[in-house]
Amino acid sequence: MSIVSLRPDSNLLDPSFETYKLSLKNIPRDEVSVPEVLQRKAPKVAPYCVSKYFVLFNHLFQDVYTGNVYYVNINHEIIMLSEPSNEQVGYKCVFKIPITNSENALHPSMVFASPSIVCISDGVSKLFVVSKNETWEVIENFCLNSPCHLLHSITQECGNIFIAFLHFIEKEITKTQVNCLILEKKNNTFSIASTLQFDGYSFPDYVSFEEDCKHLNIISEKQFSSKSDSDNNQDVSLSTKNYVWYQSQDSIDVVMKLPPNISSKDLNLLLESQHLQLKYSDNEDYIFNHDFQHRIDLEGSTWSTMEDELTIHLLKHDKKKIWNHLLVNDDRGELVYDEGLLDEWRQKLDHLTAEGDALTNPLDYKECLDDTSNSNNENILTRFNTDSGTLSNLLYLNSQQVLFSSCVTPSNSNIPSFCLHSNVDGLIYSSSPKDNIPFTHVATFHALGFIQASKREKKFILCPKSCSYVAISEGSQRIYVYMSPQPIDSTLRNRKTGKVTSMSLRGNFSDELLCILS
Repeated sequence: MSIVSLRPDSNLLDPSFETYKLSLKNIPRDEVSVPEVLQRKAPKVAPYCVSKYFVLFNHLFQDVYTGNVYYVNINHEIIMLSEPSNEQVGYKCVFKIPITNSENALHPSMVFASPSIVCISDGVSKLFVVSKNETWEVIENFCLNSPCHLLHSITQECGNIFIAFLHFIEKEITKTQVNCLILEKKNNTFSIASTLQFDGYSFPDYVSFEEDCKHLNIISEKQFSSKSDSDNNQDVSLSTKNYVWYQSQDSIDVVMKLPPNISSKDLNLLLESQHLQLKYSDNEDYIFNHDFQHRIDLEGSTWSTMEDELTIHLLKHDKKKIWNHLLVNDDRGELVYDEGLLDEWRQKLDHLTAEGDALTNPLDYKECLDDTSNSNNENILTRFNTDSGTLSNLLYLNSQQVLFSSCVTPSNSNIPSFCLHSNVDGLIYSSSPKDNIPFTHVATFHALGFIQASKREKKFILCPKSCSYVAISEGSQRIYVYMSPQPIDSTLRNRKTGKVTSMSLRGNFSDELLCILS
């Protein structure tokens, strides 16, 4: 395993970039009525990051090989959209997902493994491999035992299919599980050749295979590990010292089982505003010697013992912050959410789909700078070998946040690129493994990091394959488009310097935005 870094291309950066100017040019728009989109809410018991993902779910699926766009309607039919005209309706049903019990199902998902193969999850427990030539026909189906959401798929030259999907395990709400399923093709049929499991304690912002299918890349706030790595590297001395922690809006309570014959007199516990230390008096090794994710108020934070349990009560310094984990670089705890806090999260997420055009509490200039420079997240790109499941490379992205992912490569590749919030810009990195560095900087959206920080109610961010513009949907009814001046008939110039500036356009819609593609 080696640690590498991403390298921005200085030729694609513009330190003298000034600003965008609002264009009054109308955006051409066609409309067509289609069957109602199937909508499902997030699982009832799930971490905030998982709930947010499903609330902000993009209901459109695009075939990168053909450009066709699809969605699933309320009858579980896959609808293909076409450009509306006077002679065509603009949509047609291409496939009906076989589903028996949809009561507790996740939203169906689909990924295009090749120009002729699409993989479909029914959101319950079934995975379908479908041929999509003239008609869509099921080649094979597999039972996955629990709901899953498909993330990426690719086909080798020999016909084998690699599928990455998010496995939703209701009993383990603190753990995120990404699985890799490898289907071997023999005589036009598929069978499961092998499976790989990768576990983490944060939601993956980006998951994709590389072109040769030899590596899987995952970007997340906390490092993912393969099941084999976890088994080999487990620290036996800490494996029995797990704890449970409960979070409310104001405080956190930590409950930990104590070994036999250990009382409060045997505990050496030190609480600091940003740090926790704990060890037993007869042991030199620390059980905890970690920083808290966020600051606590020492006044009001206490600890106590009762029988064989240690309870630590922590008062949050910033009561607006939701803690994703208790301690930095410590995954031994299980988080149990307070039901009142879950209700509050749902209300916060609901405003993203609420009607109305007015912004509430917009960010000012200083807050935008704070958001672009003082992120507490430490994002990591982990690169796994798909043959052995072992970790190949680590890329520490520090506070660089993944803004969105999109296929921008010039060829008909379905390997998505991702946009990193770097300083105030948005940098597009495309898959092109070289010298163990899996991604190359190919484009820049100037000031995108600053701009998206000011959009408090943003739902979707995306760009086309050409990277000629970037679009941000804000709230439920507004889209902003930021683009360079080259493809526009009339240029805009800075009044003082005469320099040509980039252009932004704005569109408003009367109904709620459920999905967006370019």
